[in-house]
Amino acid sequence: MECLDFIIGLSETTCECEGTPPVDYNKSLSGVFLDQLEGLDLKTNTGADDCEDGGIWDRMTRAVRNAKLEFTSDLLACVQLTYKARKDNWSGLLGQTTFNSTVNPGTTYAGIKVSPFNFHGGYLYIKRIGILVNYTGNVDVKLYSNENGSTLIATYTVAVIANTLTYATISPTLELPMWSYNTSQINYFFLLDLTPATFLPLNNKKDCNCGGSNTKPYLNWLDFNGGKTSNVSNFDSFQVSSQKELFGLVLDIDIKCKMSQIICSDEEPLDFVNDGYAKKMAYAIRFKAGEILLNDLYNSSNINRFTLMDREKMVAYLKFYREEYNKWVDFLCQNVQLNNNSCFICKDNNGLIKTKLLV
Repeated sequence: MECLDFIIGLSETTCECEGTPPVDYNKSLSGVFLDQLEGLDLKTNTGADDCEDGGIWDRMTRAVRNAKLEFTSDLLACVQLTYKARKDNWSGLLGQTTFNSTVNPGTTYAGIKVSPFNFHGGYLYIKRIGILVNYTGNVDVKLYSNENGSTLIATYTVAVIANTLTYATISPTLELPMWSYNTSQINYFFLLDLTPATFLPLNNKKDCNCGGSNTKPYLNWLDFNGGKTSNVSNFDSFQVSSQKELFGLVLDIDIKCKMSQIICSDEEPLDFVNDGYAKKMAYAIRFKAGEILLNDLYNSSNINRFTLMDREKMVAYLKFYREEYNKWVDFLCQNVQLNNNSCFICKDNNGLIKTKLLV
């Protein structure tokens, strides 16, 4: 999770330690540093250099990286004991894959408008874009949103075959949030660029290929319509097709809640100034990183000042770090912040009992 990058730093000291510190070793958005944890002394640890495991900086970097992974896994596992997704995930095609003629939009762009139901914490994953046109060659599909007037998100150039459904695989899969802080209704526009006018789209219709005219599971999450426009700077001009034509586009999608979004995301960055919850996450990750690092050094085959220290004291610190980490995870789990998240609801009791994690 990139939103956890630099949640803690390795050290803010400038001491002469073994090896070259990594770039941004002293960057901590929370102000929390690994080497300030009770029981860790960077100067003492400088002798722990196994060829196959790297020096102290490598060990610290690895400890923080693994601590973030374990913290994410442990917190989400605990949250899932109490909460569940409000709606079932859905996968399918938006748009029919069949046609019977061409259609002339008479505009510069035509395609699909996708309108998520402002589902905070839900994400739309675009795996493939299917294209139906009466032309063999390259065509451009442009993706816009209506944020800040209009925002070009991506352009996909696809080699198509005339009168044949051609899929362009999106790699990596495109992830689109189903809500916005900038507008009350986020819309995404997948548009064929019809310039120069050397081809026409085919007239596939609005459908989800779900098996039955009354089966529309996508309506739990979003609606979509075909339409056209010549003005991508203002999508108020987008004309929805009265004939339910999608102008030759088909979207292969997944829709689901992303559980990790309750921790942080690009849309929900951590605020260490105004949010004490975020700072507590940093403390939890530091305890886990301290446990991983100390255990790594404890088991080192190198003979150095650190491995010759009081083994009982090291074991005591390992136990202390583990217990403190568990306490922080348990607290964060019990106080998980879902105020701005419409994706998750409490599970029915059904005999479920909330317990501490990793006791």
